[in-house]
Amino acid sequence: LPTDLLRKTTDPKKRKELKELLPYVTFSGIFSSRANDRLIERSNYFCADLDHVGGLKEINDVEKTIGDNYNPAMSFVSPSGDGVKVVFLIDPEAGNHLVFFHSIKNFIKQKTGREIDDQCKDISRACFLCHDPLVVTSDPGLLDQGFLNKYLPKPDPLINVGDTINQKMSNPSFSKSI
Repeated sequence: LPTDLLRKTTDPKKRKELKELLPYVTFSGIFSSRANDRLIERSNYFCADLDHVGGLKEINDVEKTIGDNYNPAMSFVSPSGDGVKVVFLIDPEAGNHLVFFHSIKNFIKQKTGREIDDQCKDISRACFLCHDPLVVTSDPGLLDQGFLNKYLPKPDPLINVGDTINQKMSNPSFSKSI
């Protein structure tokens, strides 16, 4: 199987070549070509990519922790063999792709202590598919406005701008520069 060959290959250049031979999907939408400005229609899915999770036990632990909080539509071991892809059902009317990215990133960090790949914020991101006999599928819970309200990071409180200006003005090196 191509997945087995990819996972057994140690040369990074060869691994990249093998990975690019795999089929892929753009979970977040339908595109005329794979570019953000070529979006035809947004989908009801968001794929979170967690890299370098570890072995099968660690991957299963992450999948269970996520599933104990919100049922994803599916999760599977990434082509590399040490990461996991988690596909969530979302309400696209509740927020744009970037809002869901930040909310899901925050949710996964809070629940698992792990980060999702920052490239997941790219709506046209390709998700390479591979053979995973242990793929997890479920009746997914919908990530909606309630989820966004709970997990969208809140902005930092504003610093008192007047105090900041007074501090800068009282700094002799700043005063000389104006």
